[in-house]
Amino acid sequence: MGPEGLRKAASQSLSNAHYLACLLNEKGFTPVSQGEFFHEFVTKTPVCPGRLEKYLEKNGILMGLPLKGDHEGEILWCTTEMNTKEEMDRLGGILENAKEVLS
Repeated sequence: MGPEGLRKAASQSLSNAHYLACLLNEKGFTPVSQGEFFHEFVTKTPVCPGRLEKYLEKNGILMGLPLKGDHEGEILWCTTEMNTKEEMDRLGGILENAKEVLS
């Protein structure tokens, strides 16, 4: 990969994480911290994390890591250079439906 390849991968991971964080915030998954982040960040979840994880799995999406119990949930999300905006937009659409289905 080399130094330039690593720089490019890191830059894309950073860009993807900030895109996803904004998208999730629009869907009601509010950030826990307003601080800077690289490719991982934590959100509060408006729905039960355990039920959301199963719902996303049924839609072919691997959810982030639930950090607390199912009722007071926070989720650690992560992106890499391999994630596409189309995939993240698809997640956003599924999350919009999840709020209705799981509420």
